[in-house]
Amino acid sequence: MEKLITDFLDKAVDLCPDKTVFIEKDNKVTYKELRIYAQAIARALEERRLLRKPVAVFFEKSIMCVETFLGVAYSGNFYCLIDIDMPDARAKTMLDALKPSLLITDKRHASRAKKITKEIPILIVEEQIDLYYGQIVCKDLRTSLLSEDILYILFTSGSTGIPKGVITSHRALISYVNSVAEAYRLDENTIIGNQVPFYYVMSIFDIYATIAIRAQMHIIPRKYFAFPGMVVRYIHYNNINTINWVPSALALVSNVNGFKAADISCVKTVLFGGEVMPVKHLNAWRRVLPNASFFNGYGSTECTEASLFYEVNREFNEGDVIPIGRPYSNTEALVFNEENKIVENEVGELYIRSDALSYGYYRDNSLTDKVFIQNPLHNRFRDIVYKTGDLVRYNQYGEIEYIGRIDDQIKHMGRRIALGEIEANVSSINGVRENCCIYDNNKQQIVLFFSGEIESEKIVNELKKTIPDYMLPTRWEQVKELPRNPNGKIDRSQLSGWLSSLNNEK
Repeated sequence: MEKLITDFLDKAVDLCPDKTVFIEKDNKVTYKELRIYAQAIARALEERRLLRKPVAVFFEKSIMCVETFLGVAYSGNFYCLIDIDMPDARAKTMLDALKPSLLITDKRHASRAKKITKEIPILIVEEQIDLYYGQIVCKDLRTSLLSEDILYILFTSGSTGIPKGVITSHRALISYVNSVAEAYRLDENTIIGNQVPFYYVMSIFDIYATIAIRAQMHIIPRKYFAFPGMVVRYIHYNNINTINWVPSALALVSNVNGFKAADISCVKTVLFGGEVMPVKHLNAWRRVLPNASFFNGYGSTECTEASLFYEVNREFNEGDVIPIGRPYSNTEALVFNEENKIVENEVGELYIRSDALSYGYYRDNSLTDKVFIQNPLHNRFRDIVYKTGDLVRYNQYGEIEYIGRIDDQIKHMGRRIALGEIEANVSSINGVRENCCIYDNNKQQIVLFFSGEIESEKIVNELKKTIPDYMLPTRWEQVKELPRNPNGKIDRSQLSGWLSSLNNEK
């Protein structure tokens, strides 16, 4: 049984040392080489007598970034990625919250790293690998580490605008990768095509499930996703059989029928999550890949990426809701109403009980205590569950369906409305490319931003067939395309800014 996430790498080196594990445009690394580089980085930290300390990692998405993650893990410390594409102000905010003992970067980004740090020591990774190449950490260090030790901190956007650092342990991640490998039927023949940034929680699957099952992962160049034909050809030429993308990235391909660029029948498993998947885009992918398995994953950083999944096993019409399904083998899903009573036939908030839960928020116990709470079903012993803030319900098949966020639930015309329900129905209308609802509290208006070759009047007429009048948007804003955050998802905060600007103009 694995105690540390690095145990998976050690096992892979024993079984398939010369197998290529990670590939990027001009570089690749075998399992044996990956451990050599990671151990050299670990030795550099061991020499500095760092143990169970936060280490900032300042890199672009790359193999060297993964090597550094693992090096920090081997050293008994925990890492936090500060991505080079982040604005300096956000990077500094994260560093102030993290208070790292050290920052590791490469030669290419050393000068910028010095600009965003004050008194934090900086290590250049290439220099450390050259210095400690071939060395390994002492056995006493390995013996002293526990599965309960922290592995990484991932910062997520907070409602206050201040990033929240979510704490994940080795034990939580090991539980997660074992459960997803089982659920998605992954094995050593899996070849993953990575899309999301490494500071986004979905990348945890790409990196660590790859190592755990002794598979292979391609880091697809980010620029390819601006040209769907390029990414389709990349999948074809590299025989990628598993993708784990946000729905917006999948939609970029299906919107322009990028499938024409190459045959991608090599893809056998399509995983998606992070936002609602429009049925029309799911159906477009299923038509192209009739023999592939499609999975809708649901979760959050606080639950080590995912907690529930649904394998698409029937046909869906536009306007239908794709379920988030059932829990992984290591998880229990509980749905509570506002009186903290379990519900089965009404909308309620989803709570997650799992050994893959994070420890909460770094240096913020008060926020942790608000959402990591004692199980409302009993008080016999300490039994922590995570309040997701997501509204869900059970469908006729006993599957859980996502309705929307509690904080995206509005009260309009005296009724409670989940904006996500409106968006799902708009997505089903032919001619709508993308859409997002924002509520204007000052004017008490539901505002729909949408893109596509369609007039708002037609959307209204179609929506009247599927939702009641009180849910109809009261303002319509057609745009060329919706803004996206670095994860590829629609950026609601930027849309709110657009709305404020439009109101000021008027």
